[in-house]
Amino acid sequence: MKSVTRTAVAAASACALLLVGTAANAGASPGGKPTDEQSVIDFEHRFADWVVAGDVDAVDRVLAPDFQMTHGDQWTNGGTPSAVDDRQTFLGRVAGKSYGCFEFDNVKTEMHGKVAITYGRYLGTVPMWAGTPRAFFSVWYERVYQKHGNSWTYLSHRTVKGAHYGATAAEALDGMGPANPSLTCA
Repeated sequence: MKSVTRTAVAAASACALLLVGTAANAGASPGGKPTDEQSVIDFEHRFADWVVAGDVDAVDRVLAPDFQMTHGDQWTNGGTPSAVDDRQTFLGRVAGKSYGCFEFDNVKTEMHGKVAITYGRYLGTVPMWAGTPRAFFSVWYERVYQKHGNSWTYLSHRTVKGAHYGATAAEALDGMGPANPSLTCA
């Protein structure tokens, strides 16, 4: 009886160690390097930091020559987007520090060889609108990136739902689906 119990305990321990090891390596390849999926999400967050910091040089290095950013979801119903940036107009937004914060939620990736599509939600702030009903905004988005060697090039962004505005983070997230409570842009 004791050997059966010891065997069961050993098997349960091995399963627990396997699960812990798997969780610790989530997003990593067998060699310990991040997977392309994790790499592009990490890049997306670094890019957001560069935009908030107004780092035009960093942003300029990774934007595709034909980069396009479609703002607003009106296009999803056949309407005209609220704005469309090309490379130059987006770099102008970066230079002007148009954004004060980006925090991501529910981000997923879809890989197609060297092309990555990310989609999810972010909460952002617009410093020039601080203290107004449009100080915070949230959008659901889809972005396209292409990998060249170990670097990513940002090809395209489309807002697929939103922007939804609010005087607070909670107001901007209201009606946009369940959110991670840590999304505050505080």
